[in-house]
Amino acid sequence: MLKINRIKCIIITANDGNFGYDYKFETGLNLISSTENTKGKSSILEAIYYCLGVEELLGAVDEKALTPVYKTAIDYKEKKNIIPLKTMFYLEITNERGDIVTINRNIERLVSNKLINVYSCNLDNATNGERDFQEMFVNTAGGATSDKGFHKFLEKFIGWRLPVVPSFEEKDRKLYLQTLFSAMFIEQKRGWSNLLATIPNYGIKDSKTKVIEYILNLDTIENERLKIECKIEESIIKQKWKKVIENITDLLSSENCVIRNLFENPRIIDENNLKQMTLFKRYNEEEKELKKYIEERNKKAKSLSQQSLKVGKNIEELEENLKKLQNELQEKFERRQQKKRESILEEKAIDKLIESLEIINKDLNSNKDINKLKGLGALKTSCLSKDICPTCKQNIKDYLLEQNLINRIMNVDEQIQHLSDQKKMVEFSLRSHKSNLLNIQEDLKILETEITKKTKDIRRIVNDIYSTDECLSTSIVYEKLNIENEVERLLEMEKRIEYYKKELLTVSNDWASYLEKKSKLPKGIFSEDDLKKINELKNEFIKKIENYNYSSNQNIYDIEISKDKLMPTLNGFDLIKDGSGSDLIRIIWGFTLSLLAVSNKNDGNHSKLVIIDEPAQQSIENKDLYSFIDDLINNFDNSQIIMAITLNNLELQNYVRNKDNLNIVLIEDKAVKPLDKLEQE
Repeated sequence: MLKINRIKCIIITANDGNFGYDYKFETGLNLISSTENTKGKSSILEAIYYCLGVEELLGAVDEKALTPVYKTAIDYKEKKNIIPLKTMFYLEITNERGDIVTINRNIERLVSNKLINVYSCNLDNATNGERDFQEMFVNTAGGATSDKGFHKFLEKFIGWRLPVVPSFEEKDRKLYLQTLFSAMFIEQKRGWSNLLATIPNYGIKDSKTKVIEYILNLDTIENERLKIECKIEESIIKQKWKKVIENITDLLSSENCVIRNLFENPRIIDENNLKQMTLFKRYNEEEKELKKYIEERNKKAKSLSQQSLKVGKNIEELEENLKKLQNELQEKFERRQQKKRESILEEKAIDKLIESLEIINKDLNSNKDINKLKGLGALKTSCLSKDICPTCKQNIKDYLLEQNLINRIMNVDEQIQHLSDQKKMVEFSLRSHKSNLLNIQEDLKILETEITKKTKDIRRIVNDIYSTDECLSTSIVYEKLNIENEVERLLEMEKRIEYYKKELLTVSNDWASYLEKKSKLPKGIFSEDDLKKINELKNEFIKKIENYNYSSNQNIYDIEISKDKLMPTLNGFDLIKDGSGSDLIRIIWGFTLSLLAVSNKNDGNHSKLVIIDEPAQQSIENKDLYSFIDDLINNFDNSQIIMAITLNNLELQNYVRNKDNLNIVLIEDKAVKPLDKLEQE
């Protein structure tokens, strides 16, 4: 809740003394009234906006939003163009808990007007200097989020907890105070042009809808927040899973290994799934289970350790190995050539499929365009729309073959379906060929590695054969060391992959928790309580505009509150666009007060403060204005309405004077007047 107790203005001039005003307000209806225009009623409301830091609703920020009387020129009776040197505003407010603070915001040349001083006391104590104050800032970065941001303070003071809502940018943002007050403060210049007409553009998606959702305390915002949280959590888990998979595949790739039963995307797994994730070593274009491969390599290393390392003792084995390696190398060369030919064929197939896909897409788009034009009624009087040739008048279909060659040719809809099926088939084939190409390229990399290794092995054996019998065989020594190093690397890799598999299990548990949380999210947009509140808003709105003599549409009881925008509609169309100027005013009265009424009834988030500047717009009739004022007096005594109104006829003046339960702030001369005259009053 936000209640305004008092607004005081002090304007310091050079040679003409000080000017200003001091007005108090009560709970219920407060009328800032005068019998003529241009007495300063709107200026008082502007000062309230300025002290609350929501002057952007007036069309500008900082002092630019305020009338010249505060900045450049004061006219009072015979004195003209008195120049203000400094203007000081003090606004005393209270909240639901009974806390009282005084806000001080000034207009001066040497200090930024984005500064606001907040006193934890009433206005008298603040202006007497009896209390210290906190300095805060407004209408600048951090004003709604930083500890020294005034709007963060005001949000907490009112008792709001403003949600973060989606924006048109990548980053979501807060539902700022200014957006909420656009549904509670109606200023004179733009405020009567539409519902929430002054809402600032902060790039918030469906900003008006979000404001109404928050004021009525609908579950939609909380549900959307939960959905956003789930979406973020899903993305984080997927990223974690992807990172673990990448770590595993990088390790495997470095040792030319593969793994079976590894899931690319998050899913619920257990220890049995981990055991099924088996490692294989790719060896001579075959795959062998890693454990068996390591066993075989260890046996080979042990065998090499037991044989003599001298060339003379191993000459026959060396020659046999040389012949074997040479045959294997030749086989690798042939396999490489074969893979290169396969690669070229796959690339050609991919190019041809891409070309076919482009043609299909072009034909598909053309047929869809023709179908759309027909559906819109284009060429309705033309023979073409009836599949009749405009020249010979014979039946034609959507094809270019001779008519007598075919008994039945597809029409446009069938062509679209056929082309769509063709597209799916070509896309599937394209994916298959691209996958084949990747596999071939991977095989080529492995072949290149094996060719390099076998070439080096052959060179070592040849060197051994041509060395003396007593020399150590470098090929045997190297092979033994190579096996031992390879086994050591593979065991280390296996150990690290076991660690990553455990990480997958942890991420899987997070995924299970996420899926459980997601399953509990509401399936629809609105809860049952939401629908009840929306129905109450509709009924309250219809009752009010009927009371205000809304007459643009006879079927007033067919009005609905749209579920997408939460705005009043009739037969699916915006109610505002379908009425007279005076009925637009009645709609704004009714919707503004209906939001307050439904929020009050259901413990919503309305501030319980409404500010209205000159409600008698568009030559509204007195009797309807009376209905509006009666509604304010009789039904909102637990809220605060501050309304500036011109009592420009005797009937209206007598009506107001005879009303109880309202506070009249009467401006007989000017709102801004010399302070010494104010003190005398």
